[in-house]
Amino acid sequence: DDEVIYEEVARAQEKDDKNALESYIISIPQGGTTHRGSYGHLGYEFGFILSGQADFHYESLVYNLTEGDSISFSASSPHVLVNSGSSELKAIWVVSPPQRFV
Repeated sequence: DDEVIYEEVARAQEKDDKNALESYIISIPQGGTTHRGSYGHLGYEFGFILSGQADFHYESLVYNLTEGDSISFSASSPHVLVNSGSSELKAIWVVSPPQRFV
């Protein structure tokens, strides 16, 4: 994602099994969006909004999330996080099994 910054917090090791986790602090500039989940993939994800406002698109649904909100979901369906606020969006994101984004 060109404008999105993924700061790795915890990296799963190669020897870890399918239940391993990886986590990131995601920073999305105003008007920015993630693209990596737009196709869907195996596993589950959990996100927690640290600051800012987001629209979370999951299949044909849109959820408005603000500071302190969290969401968990099956990652098999298309999903993207859009910064819908007027400032940078920061979120903690956990993925299992790891997708090794970085």
